[in-house]
Amino acid sequence: MTTVETIRKQLEELLPTTSNVANSLLIELPDTQHVTSTSTSTSTGTSTSSPSSSTHATILYSSFEDSALASKYASLAVRHVNSARELAQLGGSAPQLLRIRSSGQEIFILPSSDRYILLAISEVA
Repeated sequence: MTTVETIRKQLEELLPTTSNVANSLLIELPDTQHVTSTSTSTSTGTSTSSPSSSTHATILYSSFEDSALASKYASLAVRHVNSARELAQLGGSAPQLLRIRSSGQEIFILPSSDRYILLAISEVA
């Protein structure tokens, strides 16, 4: 089974309607270190009227067992969830699925009001 097939299977098991998700947000990250260095400006820069729930994330499910890696991607989701909220405020509907691509990996995250479900991590060729 390929990585893509594994991810699709995990998505279907966790969220049967995921195959019908038409509204996803793909966030391209050129470099992980660059994201880390700009995290403070993201959290203190343009703030929206959203509650403080956007300052943390909880991993409910992941396709790996490394808790440090889970924490890293949880904070990555937090840094970019404002992009999803801003998109909704500009007239588009809020994404049902966040796709964050960085350093040869694509991370699938399901956002909600106060937590983010890390669905899968795919290696990008």
